[in-house]
Amino acid sequence: MENEIRYVLVGENGQVYPLPSKGPFLIGRNTKVYSQNDIDLFPDEEVSRQHAAVMVYEKDNDGVIARIVKVVDRNSGNGTYLNGRKLSPFEEPQMKVGDTLTFATDVRHKLRLALEDEVVR
Repeated sequence: MENEIRYVLVGENGQVYPLPSKGPFLIGRNTKVYSQNDIDLFPDEEVSRQHAAVMVYEKDNDGVIARIVKVVDRNSGNGTYLNGRKLSPFEEPQMKVGDTLTFATDVRHKLRLALEDEVVR
């Protein structure tokens, strides 16, 4: 679709992770047993294997399709933080462009929500 709004997560190192237009984008620690995460925070032991997910939803507002982004903590052991606030397990707050996610107590794993068009690759 032309002019479609696309979201990305941007890491502290400038790495860009495009979000799918539908479905979950998984964040966690891949292991030999579990390796389905889109962002692998291995070897950080404070990060759960299935730590968090970011999802893009389409919402119909009287014929105008809007995309909203939500994050969910997947009952991680050490928490997911949205703009510094710890999320409750399975809470799904909406994210806005510029919001930041951190995982466990390690702020090295910081991701910022951005629009794809605003990110220089």
